[in-house]
Amino acid sequence: MRVHVLIDQDEVEDFIGWTQEGSQGPYVTAFRGSDLKKLWQSGPYGNANGGLQHYHLVGAGKRVLAVDETGACRVLDLATGRELFALKATGKVESVCTAPDAPGSVWMEVADKKNLLVDIGQGTARSSPRPAWCPPDKGFDCTRREASGARCADADDLKLKELAGELLLERDGVRVLLGYKSPGTQWPMIAGFESAPPSPRNAPVQTRGLKPKWQRFLGSGDPSSPGKPSQWAADLYNAKAYVAYEHKPDYWRLACLDAATGQPAWESEIPRVPSDPNSVRVTATRVYVPQWRHVFVFDSRTGKYEGMIGSSFWLEK
Repeated sequence: MRVHVLIDQDEVEDFIGWTQEGSQGPYVTAFRGSDLKKLWQSGPYGNANGGLQHYHLVGAGKRVLAVDETGACRVLDLATGRELFALKATGKVESVCTAPDAPGSVWMEVADKKNLLVDIGQGTARSSPRPAWCPPDKGFDCTRREASGARCADADDLKLKELAGELLLERDGVRVLLGYKSPGTQWPMIAGFESAPPSPRNAPVQTRGLKPKWQRFLGSGDPSSPGKPSQWAADLYNAKAYVAYEHKPDYWRLACLDAATGQPAWESEIPRVPSDPNSVRVTATRVYVPQWRHVFVFDSRTGKYEGMIGSSFWLEK
């Protein structure tokens, strides 16, 4: 998981993530957004032998909370990476939630159910039941999209003409549906809806009663042809949909579309590596496309490819 922050004074946000260098790590590493160069590094913390499921990062103000696989929690200074406070959960941390009105308050779901509420500013923790602002997992993995501000819902019950829905993304009342051509050969498709009030934060994303406005195939070619790709990853930001899709086997493109009309704004090739994108993350200035231990970075306004961090940068869990 990554945290987007402003460390230096330019207009491009910087970012922090878990990294590993050879057999060393994991580290918490900060990168400058404008040129992708390293600003600072802290650690190593844990060993990641069990994978990344129990590693977490949360940013709040001028501090960053880093949680490793053992439940060890460290509050770091945003500007330097210096450790300010250290805490310890009684087991592995399964998930974290940040209070919407108090980003410095972080609730942790601990494997042994001895859950904690952490104050990043004070470096303190206390036992706490699950707060109302941290609803439990509804059985569908929206974690990566929730982290960037867009909410999501399983959309298997949404079926439009030629489109069988799979994932509905929502942000600020704007909704897009990702799915596949149906019936017939699967081909990735996207649809947009009439603007509607946002779903309440503590309620499931509304998938019923939506009025379709447009829909289109992703990519070019004949969607009725056999053997076509059917993979995609997407995010929604500032009324635009950003979609990484496989336009031919093992070759991916990144497209930006106007969520109100479906009109493409730009499209770029994603460099080829031996793995598929596992998500798309969008900020005001950048689009991040993680592929296993690579992260490809694009300008969110123009689609220009800015470069890669890797091969051992863990942007996502």
